[in-house]
Amino acid sequence: MRVVLLLSFLLLSGAWLPLSAATVVQIGCSLSIPPYVIPHNNRGIMLDLLRRSLANAGLTLQLEYNSNHSNADGFNQGRLDGLCVTNQQATPSAFFASLPLVSFQNVAISLEERSLPLSTISDLRHYRVQGFSLARQLLPAEFSTAVSAAPLYLEQGDQIEQVRALFAGEADVIVMEKTVFRYFLSQLRRQNPTAAAASKPYRYAELFPHTDYYPAFRTATLRDQFDQGFQQLRASGEEQRIIQSYEQLLADYLFR
Repeated sequence: MRVVLLLSFLLLSGAWLPLSAATVVQIGCSLSIPPYVIPHNNRGIMLDLLRRSLANAGLTLQLEYNSNHSNADGFNQGRLDGLCVTNQQATPSAFFASLPLVSFQNVAISLEERSLPLSTISDLRHYRVQGFSLARQLLPAEFSTAVSAAPLYLEQGDQIEQVRALFAGEADVIVMEKTVFRYFLSQLRRQNPTAAAASKPYRYAELFPHTDYYPAFRTATLRDQFDQGFQQLRASGEEQRIIQSYEQLLADYLFR
């Protein structure tokens, strides 16, 4: 039912726009970071912006989903033309877009009942921590140092497992993007509305700066084509229309 409602909303909102035949660009993207990436229907804020920007340049987006680690390997080995999420450390030969595609607010999340004193990134060294795939490379270097000393650190490709681990007591702290956390928490609560665990209060520790994510490409030519298409998307107002369609969806359905 959720899939039907999601597709119906997007079709009615005009966010689903057909693409003409064009050169295919193979882009690697994370397994799941909704509402930015929703693999089951190849949608999401990030994917819609990528798709429409490439279409403006006469290019067609073809997606390959995998962990950030595997995507970086695929890019570095020449199997992918671009990546949704990466950085210079993970993909040193990449050509990055001139403007960020999205901005994330990663936070450290713990259960309120634990009252964990989290005021700096280094405080994470005392706890069992779960992060998202490639977090040690994508977050500030202090994060990698802290979790290296932690009693347990795991990275999850499927981020709903982070949320499950927090409420199941398998992790003391999870680190993920705030909106992504709310999305997956709503999924857990709908799967089992009577479960007491997922209804526990939680708190955010805003230890990390906002992170801008720039798509990366194999060649400067492809990067320039994307830049031109994205600038056209922004100038036309379509960028904001895509973002607003998802914000409305979140307000009307996912979090009510």
